[in-house]
Amino acid sequence: MELSHLIYNSAATVEMDERALISLLEKARVKNEARSVTGVLLFTEGCFLQVLEGPTESVRELAAVIEADPRHDRMTVIIDEPIRRRSFEGWTMGFARLPSDEIREIAGINDFFAERAILDQIDEGRARKLLTAFGEGRWRVRNAGPEAVQTTAVTTQMEQMEQCVSDVAPRDVAPCPDDLDNYSFAFQPIVDVGAQSVWGHEALVRGANGQAAAAVLNHFRGDKMLRFDQDARLRALTLASHQSTQGRLAMNLVNRSLDSTRDVIGETLAHADELGFSSDRVIIEISEKDEIGDLDTFLDQIRPARAAGCQFALDDFGAGYSGLNLLAGFQPDLLKLDADLIRDISKHGPRQAIILGVVATCTDLGIEVIAEGVEDISEFQWLSHAGIGLFQGFLFARPGFECFPEPSYPTRGYSS
Repeated sequence: MELSHLIYNSAATVEMDERALISLLEKARVKNEARSVTGVLLFTEGCFLQVLEGPTESVRELAAVIEADPRHDRMTVIIDEPIRRRSFEGWTMGFARLPSDEIREIAGINDFFAERAILDQIDEGRARKLLTAFGEGRWRVRNAGPEAVQTTAVTTQMEQMEQCVSDVAPRDVAPCPDDLDNYSFAFQPIVDVGAQSVWGHEALVRGANGQAAAAVLNHFRGDKMLRFDQDARLRALTLASHQSTQGRLAMNLVNRSLDSTRDVIGETLAHADELGFSSDRVIIEISEKDEIGDLDTFLDQIRPARAAGCQFALDDFGAGYSGLNLLAGFQPDLLKLDADLIRDISKHGPRQAIILGVVATCTDLGIEVIAEGVEDISEFQWLSHAGIGLFQGFLFARPGFECFPEPSYPTRGYSS
């Protein structure tokens, strides 16, 4: 029989005094014993951490029941994996954070915070490490749930549509001709929610009639892609200049373009200067998905642009080739977390730990973090609480075809 353990963290939605906790434990013990599920439930400062161990299907069925319990919310699964044997073999359910006199009256209950020696009875495995992390505060959540979503926009949606053709869904109405004249750009804001302001925009390629990027890019291979890559940045700058010469403009770069005989970034900056964009408003995005060959050569190639004030962003971080090695060697000005890494982040413990580590690393290195592809208010609230201040995604504004759309600014939604 396959055994699994599932460890989750959540926040209480109601006041839980000792009597309520004991009652919850006693009821849980009966149900868990019937499922052959053992484990421990910790509670402190309005936060739960629970370890469930037992037959895989039983553990998952019980987890589904627990998730539906209205006495807590923001249930975050930290780990769900097979185990060789239980860490809580003789426990139908242990409980933490009760006074010692009550602990003695209830069989199988131990206070991990008051009696730390109890950890010595548990294997040096993942469960023990996570219990320790919770006790030290690293897996606790805030007591207050998300506030009601509030947004402020300068214009209403109808007014915005009159100003700008919103790129709600790129239109695959027809393939794009195989030349450099039949494409355009949409622009999506990168917002600083704390300042309630637009920090910059990213230029996103579209067909001349609003087709999706793939309808354009599929026509360019090899040398044609390199010619398109350079032409695209010049065209994006020209279109953006019709909207505003203020703020930053982020544009992609195909890494292989740097191997050509042309100074492609220098030409981009020269064109920006002609249009009234200073070099320090130009951001070149290098995708982690686009493999960099020799890093030293790459750094030498971009050095003049950096000296001119151009900033570089490592895009799609978490979805590409080199990860932390590229981050350490490249040390970009900006790092954009990949949308797949942040999708449903409020419910995914392992990715939460990774992002917290990345944010801490970037803070130490002076690198600004941007969360891109944010679509859900819970994603924004968790990321904001994790220390991220710059955001991009449908939650704030959809890309505007050949225009700068007006964003909305949701509240962070956590009490401090």
